[in-house]
Amino acid sequence: YKNTDEVLNSNLFDEAYSHISTWPDYHPTPLRSLPGLASELGIGAIYYKDESERFGLKSFKALGGSYAVIHVLTEHLRVTLEDSSITGADIKSGKYAEHLKDFTVATATDGNHGRSVAWGAQQCGIKCKIYMHKGVSKSRAIAVELLGAEVTWVDGNYDDSLIKIK
Repeated sequence: YKNTDEVLNSNLFDEAYSHISTWPDYHPTPLRSLPGLASELGIGAIYYKDESERFGLKSFKALGGSYAVIHVLTEHLRVTLEDSSITGADIKSGKYAEHLKDFTVATATDGNHGRSVAWGAQQCGIKCKIYMHKGVSKSRAIAVELLGAEVTWVDGNYDDSLIKIK
């Protein structure tokens, strides 16, 4: 990309929100007040976004990876099938399962992002491979595997797991 406006602009945010907000069980993240901490720090108020219940993933990154999976699949099918009317809902419904049967998404993760990608792949009925470095807890790997993803352990750190994707 030549500049960040190609990736980070309000039209793309609006597109993502309009898509994600149609997902079953979507609801805005609740803001939780932390009055004790605010008082201790001498400020008016502190709120945090409670993502712990988002789609049952218990992950604060539940939306980005799953949206990316659906977005990539939608664009892939629109180009491959020369049909600009294909939607993420079509993909999640299984309408294009035959076209996607050999499709696999992959990512490296320390946990949360991989869980989101695995959930997105599960929602779309495609395979998913997650690369985790040996410093990641086994419980994070199990959470990803429960979503149907295959976990590959990599010696080293997060950067080493990125190299293995290629």
